[in-house]
Amino acid sequence: MIQKIMTDFLVYIFFYITRKLSREKNLGLPRFFSIYPFLLFLFLFSLTTIEAQEISGRVTDENGQGISAHILLKKNKIPVAFKIGDASGDFVFLPNKKIEDKDSLQLEFRKEGYQTVTEDFVFSSNAVMKFNIALSEPIIALDDIYIEAKRTPIKLKTDTTEYNADSFKDGSERVIEDLLKKLPGVRVEEDGKIKFKGKEISKFLLEGDDLFDRNYKSGTRNISIEVVDKIQAIENYSENYLLKDIEKSNKIAMNVVLKKGIADFSGDISLGFGIEDRYDNKANAILLAKNHKNFTTASYNNVGQNYSPYNYLRNSSSTLRSEYDFLQHSEIIQNKISGLDIKDSRQSLNQAWFANTNHIYNWNDKLSSRLIFNFLNDKLKFDETSRKSFLLPDNNIIEQRISESIEKSPLHFNPQLKLTWKNNKNTLIEADVDYAKEKIQTYGNLGNNFTQPMY
Repeated sequence: MIQKIMTDFLVYIFFYITRKLSREKNLGLPRFFSIYPFLLFLFLFSLTTIEAQEISGRVTDENGQGISAHILLKKNKIPVAFKIGDASGDFVFLPNKKIEDKDSLQLEFRKEGYQTVTEDFVFSSNAVMKFNIALSEPIIALDDIYIEAKRTPIKLKTDTTEYNADSFKDGSERVIEDLLKKLPGVRVEEDGKIKFKGKEISKFLLEGDDLFDRNYKSGTRNISIEVVDKIQAIENYSENYLLKDIEKSNKIAMNVVLKKGIADFSGDISLGFGIEDRYDNKANAILLAKNHKNFTTASYNNVGQNYSPYNYLRNSSSTLRSEYDFLQHSEIIQNKISGLDIKDSRQSLNQAWFANTNHIYNWNDKLSSRLIFNFLNDKLKFDETSRKSFLLPDNNIIEQRISESIEKSPLHFNPQLKLTWKNNKNTLIEADVDYAKEKIQTYGNLGNNFTQPMY
């Protein structure tokens, strides 16, 4: 603005002097030509000044405080001048021969810790080129962060110890029994019995319901681990809800909590085939509905696996409840196989057909029924050979060889029915029907001979 005023003032003086001289009558040529160079310089300087327009301004932060920024002047995206503002934020670009009237220019303002600002404009020699720019601190966009809290592996709730299933998985588990073996304080015996803190459990519950009764091994050895969310060990468990706060129970129950979102009906099939006509096939199904709860499994294998709750290899079928032991007669001829100190599946051959279904139906708020059906047909074969060497006083050696071959063909059929009537909070009526039929055919061959080896 000051330069424009000065330019206008110089032009005015030039034309004023020229007009004044032209009116002088006694002005000779020598005097005119002595003044002419000065007038010409004044005119040309005024024209140069007209084209010369400075670009200035001030840079501040968001609070209006001046900051020293780096300012780059561009023409057609090509830098033509550079300035660093002073401590107050003021800057000035003096006239530049590379810039002409109506050129498209761009100012770029940079300062470390602030966002870069660009200002586009068209240069005009007749307009005021002044810019007030406020720089703001940069907004940093971070990638989405997902925070996933891990569930506590074990929770203690009065008489209940709750295990989070996912905290103890390592990918090697297939069924619930595999997971139970990894839980602190829980032990699974070779025959499938479950112990908590050294004491055998009395009930194995599914979502709070006693679906399996005493044959819970049908569930632990067949229910897929993929549907399990929590395992709960309940101490001081009372089977009769009327005595829950009255009796002091030493019983322990284990409850399985299924994952949310499990379909009303789900199942899995496992098929295994091997050399020498070896098979290991199994199918499971779970039904969860408002009034129904069912678990069914069926299997066939001849690789030594035992998916049933019975162990005929060691003669521990336990077909009747323990409280009914007095009804059983003692065996006259023991048919127990001693076995070796290795897994049962590694020391025998079998051909086991096993089927089991467990179903609970709630007829109404008061009446419910539970049906359990077990069927097993197996053929077990066990061979054992031992050799002992005796050194006699005359330095002779005698060897004793004992060979034992036993075959067992158990047939087991066990349906159970239980009716429960809850008339009111103070009345409970239960009726149990338990039928078990068991047939075992055992064949044995024992050989014992002494020989004197020839050396």
